[in-house]
Amino acid sequence: AISAAEQGETIKLSQSIVLNDIVHVGTGDFVLDLDGHTLEMTSFCVENPTFDQSNINLIIKNGVFQNTTAHEEYPLVSIYADENCPTNVRFENVTIIAADSDDRAVEVINGGAAVAFDNCNVTGAIYITDAQAEFNGGTYNARENDDVCIYANKGVTINAGTFTANGVSQKLFQVDGNKSDRFIINGGTFIYGAEYAIYTLGTRPASFVDINGGIFNDTAHTDLTLNDIAVLRG
Repeated sequence: AISAAEQGETIKLSQSIVLNDIVHVGTGDFVLDLDGHTLEMTSFCVENPTFDQSNINLIIKNGVFQNTTAHEEYPLVSIYADENCPTNVRFENVTIIAADSDDRAVEVINGGAAVAFDNCNVTGAIYITDAQAEFNGGTYNARENDDVCIYANKGVTINAGTFTANGVSQKLFQVDGNKSDRFIINGGTFIYGAEYAIYTLGTRPASFVDINGGIFNDTAHTDLTLNDIAVLRG
């Protein structure tokens, strides 16, 4: 396990590390500074093991997360939080590279979890389920066998970054939300091979997606053409 002796402590790697196991992170407030190195493991799991009301506030910065072999249960990065256990994780200048056999690069689950990506580079699908996420620059690429670049069913804000899903059967964004938890695009560059950039699920209206800016490689993103890039499926 990775732990900090004192609240707010910074843990800094002095060299790249290869672990053939899961790295677990529990409660506490601290910074993991990769310092330009690579942390290779089957999975990096952030969760409160006791499900009490202790917070997790974690900053991970300046390096590479990767796995060469997928874990049978967990994605490369797994962030889980019960609603009573607020968990906030911020990635700053981190490259996340999931193995081709890993079906997800990042998974964030449940209402107490929030994640931010600041100038990160992620290879592999990102799933945000009943959680919050924010993207502030960087690149986010679906692999050839990924269904999506990003799946979200709650609150996501995209302020900047380049998001790519080139396959004609892939979805750049697959979303299922409501008007209280909106999928907001304020900026970014969006590259996709499918007919639409955004797909919604179930019976929710496509209009819960707010597009305030950004560059799409196909259809424009004005209010009049919103339905051309946010299409209802199901």
